[in-house]
Amino acid sequence: MYYVGTCRCCGQGLLGIRICCEDEIGLILCEECEAIWLHPTCPGSPLFPQQPDSACPRCNRPIWQPPAHWATQAEVDRLDWNEYVLSDWENGS
Repeated sequence: MYYVGTCRCCGQGLLGIRICCEDEIGLILCEECEAIWLHPTCPGSPLFPQQPDSACPRCNRPIWQPPAHWATQAEVDRLDWNEYVLSDWENGS
């Protein structure tokens, strides 16, 4: 999971880059409290997904079910968000 920081809402979760739906919509998602921002600088107040399906605020599809997934390096490149990435948590880089 490529992440851009720690969540300021819960103070615990990593803010990962999540891809939602086939349109490759990029979101910043707290893997702990599900706070969402639409840009990696996390401006303003976060959005919280609609329950019970944890729906994406852009496409209304579930953010935890396929085709949604954590971004790959190629997807981070396409989003042009490389400058915001702090690390790849799974690979320790």
